[in-house]
Amino acid sequence: MRRVLAYLGWKSGDWLQKGNPAAVALLATCPYKAEGLRAYACRQANVFSGIRDHFLGIWTGLELPREHLVEPVYPVDPNSDAMELDGNDV
Repeated sequence: MRRVLAYLGWKSGDWLQKGNPAAVALLATCPYKAEGLRAYACRQANVFSGIRDHFLGIWTGLELPREHLVEPVYPVDPNSDAMELDGNDV
């Protein structure tokens, strides 16, 4: 959940960067096209920010137990063959 929130926040900021005047000037010489690109970038930033805020709202109070942060989901035996999946493989 933390990674999803971080990604959505980053993606929103990335769209804001794409909409800055210097970046838009490289793509469009027509002022109407530049305005459209800035508006689109701003809209996309708002969409990703809104999704992040929505997830943050529904995930508030939900946390994984601390043991999931330090214990691997599937413990690995260092003595086992990495390719052996179920013990029946040769």
